[in-house]
Amino acid sequence: MAKVKSLHIGLNAVDPASYGAPFELIACEADARDMSRIAKARGATTKLLLTDAATCDAVLEAIEKASTELEEGDLFFLTYSGHGGQVPDVNGDEKDDQLDETWCLFDTQLRDDDISTALASFAEGVHILMLSDSCHSGTVSRGIALERDEKLGASDAAKEKRLPLDATKREFAQHANKYQARAVVSQSDVKATGVLISGCRDNQTSMDGDANGAFTAAFLSAW
Repeated sequence: MAKVKSLHIGLNAVDPASYGAPFELIACEADARDMSRIAKARGATTKLLLTDAATCDAVLEAIEKASTELEEGDLFFLTYSGHGGQVPDVNGDEKDDQLDETWCLFDTQLRDDDISTALASFAEGVHILMLSDSCHSGTVSRGIALERDEKLGASDAAKEKRLPLDATKREFAQHANKYQARAVVSQSDVKATGVLISGCRDNQTSMDGDANGAFTAAFLSAW
């Protein structure tokens, strides 16, 4: 029988020491818990990383651990809810806007190149389903982005899940050595197959809400 493992990441704030402010959100931890609940109901072995536990190292370690346990025919379900950001592209693969899209984890950002590199650790024949309820998320998984959805509507009270460019650039400059130390693989090195469904395109924003993010709320309603 195929194995299913899942990782659910939700951040209601980021480390002000890195980003200059906590940039608080309301519903991202709830989004992660709801996705974890769905995965458990479908028989998945789940892991939950919330706010200050959702560091870059913790996320990468969780993905790596799942990749060592899954084989052809197995499924990895990966969800993220939190701020999305953009930082300067340093390896020249962003021809249109010269910006990498990111997940804003608690301590540092995880670039689209870093996510793609992490997913390259999965074996051929593993299936990956990835949901990203964050701004600038249309191609946040790079090579595995086979499907994308446009931004869904939100209430007037909702907040954009986008960090200002000056905040993401501040964090990027502060941790430049960490970014330079991360190996980046070619998209062709990703052997698993998968689907990304995201809250918006790279040049758009996703919205927070009182109970769930706009994208997650629509997903839960459809589910």
